[in-house]
Amino acid sequence: MHKISVVVPCYNGEKYVAEAIESVLRQTYPVHEIIAVNDGSTDSSRIILEGFPEICVINQENKGISAALNVGIKKACGHFIAFNDSDDIWNTEKIALQIAAMEKNLELEAVFGMVENYVSPELSESEKATILCPSNPLKGFLKGCMLAKREVFQTYGYFDESLRTGDFIEWFSRAKDSGINFGFVEETVLKRRLHTTNLSSSPNLGKDFAAILRRRLELQREKK
Repeated sequence: MHKISVVVPCYNGEKYVAEAIESVLRQTYPVHEIIAVNDGSTDSSRIILEGFPEICVINQENKGISAALNVGIKKACGHFIAFNDSDDIWNTEKIALQIAAMEKNLELEAVFGMVENYVSPELSESEKATILCPSNPLKGFLKGCMLAKREVFQTYGYFDESLRTGDFIEWFSRAKDSGINFGFVEETVLKRRLHTTNLSSSPNLGKDFAAILRRRLELQREKK
């Protein structure tokens, strides 16, 4: 079987991280290792993570999600690398579906799948009312929906550690511009939890997206 490494970045994820880890452990295609990177959490995340004897926990000072992802990637020893945010849940067939797609087309460097969004059930009705949740599964161009060959990070680079949000958008845009060969499975592979503290609500979001757009425009000008 192929060795699968899973990187789980975590910052103050005590509410949901155990469920995220358990969904990786329940895969029908077993993963070789789970690397949880505790990015300077100030809640009980570290205690929760270290309560899983099956996983490798790396504790570091807070450096941001991109730095946490890069630490996990560099520690990983699998043939393939996947990610799960500390608040999301994998479909139990995620890895099996994506490995099958990889084996069917050996030229693929990465495979994505569908994402189902849901509002976290513990929220109050007033909190739920503020969250826009798509009713149907969507194409999941998210890191939690991706399975990638280990070599893609040597080929297309690591995550940009100057960004506190927008990490995957920037990385995948860069990889697409460089010609990454990716595929897609039509099944849902990820349940994405929507709640009041998602990174998408971060005050850094607008600034980071502006930086991503500026870099893309600069690259396009360089190519002309």
